[in-house]
Amino acid sequence: MRIDFILDVGCLWSYIAWHQLQTALQDFSVSFKINPCFVTSEGFFPGFSLNPADRTRLLEKRVAPFLEQTKLRICFEKLPNTVQDLSLTSQLAYDAFKKHKGNKVLTEIFEAFFLYGKNISDPDILIEIADKNQLSHDFLTQKFSCIFPPSVRKDSLRAVPCLIFDQKTMIFGSQSVSCLKNMLSLAICLEKEKSFD
Repeated sequence: MRIDFILDVGCLWSYIAWHQLQTALQDFSVSFKINPCFVTSEGFFPGFSLNPADRTRLLEKRVAPFLEQTKLRICFEKLPNTVQDLSLTSQLAYDAFKKHKGNKVLTEIFEAFFLYGKNISDPDILIEIADKNQLSHDFLTQKFSCIFPPSVRKDSLRAVPCLIFDQKTMIFGSQSVSCLKNMLSLAICLEKEKSFD
């Protein structure tokens, strides 16, 4: 089954949704292919000028119940305000998925920023992650462009994260693990349904 996951690497909700999805997938024997679509806040929400650290700190009280449930820790006080353009970061994650190392690399990118307070727009930090995962440095010279899955158009999306299960069922936001398991079960059932023109 294919899961299109539209996310922003500097978005706290995307980090929570990624963690919840990875946890939910552990209970299934079915093979899932995660197809990520990386967006940057500035490009996705025109005029959205808050840097990722400020955006995250604004959410601190709101996400407290989610963090308690997921046991995720966020270093709100140590987040670097220096994080700027995340296109290199998104390109590295995108390249990692093409090399079948995306799950690990995306988790490391999220943790570098939200858990350890590293500047994930710094090429040196990204090179360190790439080298650790035996990935080339091609992401440094490529021009990042967001390619949306065929099941959606950019102008039909209003929020990230967004998950689309097998191009049939779409949900926005950070869902609980139990909700995601139900969505995955539903998508598996829908795959078995006959299609009618």
